Amino acid sequence: MRAMPRSAANRIAFVTFLAYALALLVLGAAVFFATHTAFSRQLDSNIEQTANALRSEYRDDGLRGVTETVSQLHSPGPISLGTALFAPDGRRVAGNLKTDMPAPGWQRIVFFDPLEGPDPARAKVTLLPGGYRLVVAADLEVLEAIDRTILTMFAVAVGALLLLGIVGALLLAAYLRRRLGGIEVTAAAIIAGDLRQRAHVGDTGDEFDQVAASLNAMLDRISGLIANLRQVTGDLAH
Repeated sequence: MRAMPRSAANRIAFVTFLAYALALLVLGAAVFFATHTAFSRQLDSNIEQTANALRSEYRDDGLRGVTETVSQLHSPGPISLGTALFAPDGRRVAGNLKTDMPAPGWQRIVFFDPLEGPDPARAKVTLLPGGYRLVVAADLEVLEAIDRTILTMFAVAVGALLLLGIVGALLLAAYLRRRLGGIEVTAAAIIAGDLRQRAHVGDTGDEFDQVAASLNAMLDRISGLIANLRQVTGDLAH
């Protein structure tokens, strides 16, 4: 069985498609991480502002003031905040955040949601005088939902663009085969002995037209040399 010839046109189109797909993936990943980082920073900013306000409340009114504020605090908005105040022995003495007392600093904690059960949260834990710990946390469910939405939109967009890229690659391969095919047909005819055959030269003046014009010029030169040779041979015969 005769093997199928390898196609440079197909290879060029395939490499072009791979570069296109890689560029899409890199761009999509950059957009996703930039968006995720922006929302994460906004989340941390909301937590930081609330923690600073409660710390100021503690400086102004002491433990009683911050306890009352934490007990009454409800933060509406797209990313809800929860607060809790822990005694030095680990007891939660105020707040609507049901979780174990975490370590100081920025933490990823798990709290109990009455409607959904255990949920992850991003929290800042601040040490207060007397060994108390103030916890301000934001539910990560909203951020995770945003990430899922972005990934879904990205997957749909990439799927459509990759399909468009495949169609473009097939059209490019067909175009290259068509332009190279004309030159190949001319070369095959010449090999078969038909020196009158000429390659088609288009109007674009691109590289394919330049190769076809050079091939035709070479054929014209060869035809002229053969005609001269026949003339000389005829003269010698007489």
